[in-house]
Amino acid sequence: MPIAGFSRSSWRAAFGWLSHDPSEDSEESQKSQARWRSTATIAVLSVLLLVGISVLDWWISPQVAVLTTFLALSPLLAASVLPPAATAEFAVAAVALAAVSGWWNHGQGAQYWIRLVDVALVGALAVLLSMSRTRRDVDLQTSRRIASTAQQALLPVLPRQIGTVELATRYHSATQAAQVGGDFFDFVTDRGRTRLILGDVSGKGVDAVTQAARVIRAFRQYGASEPDLLGAARRIHEYVLPFWDWDFFATAVLVEVRGDTLKVVSAGHPPPLHLSRTGVCELRVEACLPLGIGSAYGGTDHSWQPGDRLLLYTDGLIEARDHKGSFLPRSEIDRALQQQADLDTTLDALLDTVLQHAGGFGDDLALLLMANTASGNG
Repeated sequence: MPIAGFSRSSWRAAFGWLSHDPSEDSEESQKSQARWRSTATIAVLSVLLLVGISVLDWWISPQVAVLTTFLALSPLLAASVLPPAATAEFAVAAVALAAVSGWWNHGQGAQYWIRLVDVALVGALAVLLSMSRTRRDVDLQTSRRIASTAQQALLPVLPRQIGTVELATRYHSATQAAQVGGDFFDFVTDRGRTRLILGDVSGKGVDAVTQAARVIRAFRQYGASEPDLLGAARRIHEYVLPFWDWDFFATAVLVEVRGDTLKVVSAGHPPPLHLSRTGVCELRVEACLPLGIGSAYGGTDHSWQPGDRLLLYTDGLIEARDHKGSFLPRSEIDRALQQQADLDTTLDALLDTVLQHAGGFGDDLALLLMANTASGNG
């Protein structure tokens, strides 16, 4: 049969995920396996359609029904997931079987040729549909790569150590297609001070990346040039305001580390969690309006002792919900923070806590954990 002569190249394209080793990329393994199963299932169903319709058409008397035109369903089904080359071969197989059907249907008249042309035209349409879908998929993948690159620029790899401050970060996007979201973080350091920002712009996807870039651009400029942290927050708000509509905003928390003191400005953002010898607590912050809505009007000072840790996070942590709609308990977050482990292990424990509670990431999640590694001897 014609289908037995399918070229190796077209089948490699159709089953390109067959050679994927899930252990090479644990985060993508489930998606790759799902794509493979979908492709394999459609290919098998398309073959079964060709075989099944041909057998039924041969078995049923032509005086009862002629099923030849239904052979065109096979390339149409194949076009939904298979590449154009494999779809074309299903179309050729359908036309060949339609041509052969004239032998058992005992007819070579006008109706025979109409059925044959019908199968050929539908097969050609299936190939065009596959080409259009493939081109769209390529464009989408290109957009995702561009957005992921932009995201990486927004989420730089922070230094492991800045003076007496040790840092570790984690980021996970709610967008399953790519690591693209509206959460961001960055730092500047000069004149004996270190300033950090972590925030979340409204919206998701590529547009959120674009708007987060504006905040980062403003922070890199004013976070380094403004003499006080509150002034830097105000200048960031003034910078982004002309670009955003009234319903667009960004929450952010800015932290300045200077010696044994933390200064915090919160622009509508959840307060940082402070781990000290007495346990974990939310820092008391001045709850200002988000960037793009109102200018910051106050900041707070806090003690920063050797051994202390501070967690900056986006609402993807505290708003993680289980299947019943219950939020992640604060006690679970505190338990992960209080374990005696390095910063990376602690952040991984926090991510595991979210996954165990919610079963996935329903919102973008950015975490920045910092520790005071100064000697307690002063």
